[in-house]
Amino acid sequence: MTATAQFTGNCTAAPELRALQNGSMVAEIRFAVKQRGKKNRDGSWEDLPPWYMSAEVWGKGGQWAADNLNKGDFVQVSGVLEQQAWTDKQTGETKTKLIITQTTVDLLQSKADREVIKAAKNGGAPAQQPQTVAAGVGAQNLANALGGNVVPNNGNDIPF
Repeated sequence: MTATAQFTGNCTAAPELRALQNGSMVAEIRFAVKQRGKKNRDGSWEDLPPWYMSAEVWGKGGQWAADNLNKGDFVQVSGVLEQQAWTDKQTGETKTKLIITQTTVDLLQSKADREVIKAAKNGGAPAQQPQTVAAGVGAQNLANALGGNVVPNNGNDIPF
């Protein structure tokens, strides 16, 4: 039995691309998944610490990730959870970590949106005007970064 998982988060670094001896390419993507806040008894919300995850993307997908993803990009990563174990050279302890393998990665923002966000974070003027974003996963965060509006998706725009 395999455990499949799907996460949405931000890349914490540019992917690292490696070439193996057999010529295969593999990219490691590190990303942070923000957990939903916890409501306290007084009604205020408390931010929970993010989960830091790693994923391996093999072949052409790995090459695509290395060419197109950057630190801060909003991505959706899905695949099979796998536990890796190794022995720490300094302490001799066995350590483990969960990674996502057999991975697919989707970039959840356009290049134009990435440029606007980058310019806004650097204090410069964006190259284009903020866009209106349809409500969905991360739409409020994206709209806030773009300085635009969130429009609720009431389902009336679906053609079927």
